[in-house]
Amino acid sequence: MARLTALRPISEAWDWQMLGRCRKREGAQFFHPDDDLGRISRRLREAAAKRVCDDCPVRVQCATHALEVGEEYGVWGGYTENDRATLRDVGWRDTVGQERLADVPTLDERLAGARAEAQRAKDRRMANAQRRRVTAVSRPATSPDAGGASGTRAANRQGCGVTGT
Repeated sequence: MARLTALRPISEAWDWQMLGRCRKREGAQFFHPDDDLGRISRRLREAAAKRVCDDCPVRVQCATHALEVGEEYGVWGGYTENDRATLRDVGWRDTVGQERLADVPTLDERLAGARAEAQRAKDRRMANAQRRRVTAVSRPATSPDAGGASGTRAANRQGCGVTGT
């Protein structure tokens, strides 16, 4: 006969939500409104929501829940949609302790590290692009008459019996 295990009542698993600082606030502060398509307004809204989450008594439970169930939208536990995607990429499950809650300070460190690495990669791309622009500007232009690359192509076409321009 199968052994039965004790199930916790569902309300007990969700009681932490009743203690959240977001409980009596407008959902639009934490979730992207349909009519809000601007990046600046989104950043302002997300920053305001994160400030609410900063000293919330259930931030750890909220962040853990959002990461465990893969919440795709809104600010949960102080993490935006992009933050949670980054944490999924760099890994977060190893921060979960015996209480089955994620270690938020460790998550914050990983997120900061991932952002710093993304910024370094962006800086490298920008520096490489700048070097290419400087190199392109400093090279003398070659003309067909000077025997440059385009002159060679024209000569090759003529030698093959193709009239070039």
